[in-house]
Amino acid sequence: MNMDNYVWTGINACQYLGVLVQVDTVFKWIQLGLAIICSGILLAYRIWKWHKDASKDGKIDKEEIDQLVDIVKDGAEEIKSDIDKFEK
Repeated sequence: MNMDNYVWTGINACQYLGVLVQVDTVFKWIQLGLAIICSGILLAYRIWKWHKDASKDGKIDKEEIDQLVDIVKDGAEEIKSDIDKFEK
């Protein structure tokens, strides 16, 4: 094997290592996106369930609105937590 083959093999190996590093980053972004989507779906389900329970009596009072605010705050905190985990 001459020197050119070693150089080309080394460069080729560096390219594959670069691809492997990028794949890890891409998978992290995909995981973050899926986590945010799942949290959004769970938040929507909680709001739908809250609306179903709150509208049984035909009106929504202040206490039920406070429950909705708590549900939305919890959902926002979950999404923020997912983002914070990703940044670390």
